Amino acid sequence: MSTASLAQADWPEIEISRIKQFHLLDARAREIEAITKGTWLELADLCTTMRDNELWREGGYHSFHAWLKSACPTARSTAYAAIGNREELKDIPDEDLKQIPPGNAGILAGVPKKHRNGKILKAAKSQTPREFTATVIREAPEAHIEQKIKHSFNFTSSQSKVLQAALHMWCILNDDIDAPKEASLEGIVVDYMLRYQDEYAAMQQRACKQG
Repeated sequence: MSTASLAQADWPEIEISRIKQFHLLDARAREIEAITKGTWLELADLCTTMRDNELWREGGYHSFHAWLKSACPTARSTAYAAIGNREELKDIPDEDLKQIPPGNAGILAGVPKKHRNGKILKAAKSQTPREFTATVIREAPEAHIEQKIKHSFNFTSSQSKVLQAALHMWCILNDDIDAPKEASLEGIVVDYMLRYQDEYAAMQQRACKQG
């Protein structure tokens, strides 16, 4: 049998194997996508039950926060966000919430209730957070939802330590230990601008006179 005939005979078998692999992996990816969408809702309900019934006491913890820190050490902020979004989105049926990814749930929570239906609700289930944000801005401008803009900085190790210390200090002083870093940094910048706004305005005026 020639090399060509061998190649021709083996080719269909290889193609079928690759197709099977595709379908198996594709199906699993879609399962994981569905699970990911519903997990935040399950986490919110679990944590709310633990909190409201003070079941954390049964584990010897002195507070719900202490239990959450132990049970979800790397996902506390995610859990608190899930709880908040769940409480805010009580008007949305569970069957719809299970189809909404956590990022979009947070965005939807900021949309007025009268707009949480139709095109916006449908978009929340299928669009990326960036796409969904654009949809909300277009369909419900009064929600004042903003697009997120990514900034990139390269800090030295000492600069990074100063930044982390400042963010932590802001959280402590504002009694919001789990505040997102973006919110903390914004707070620091706003505080700085308010503190020096009069001095800045005076310098601007002097510059205008000299110019």
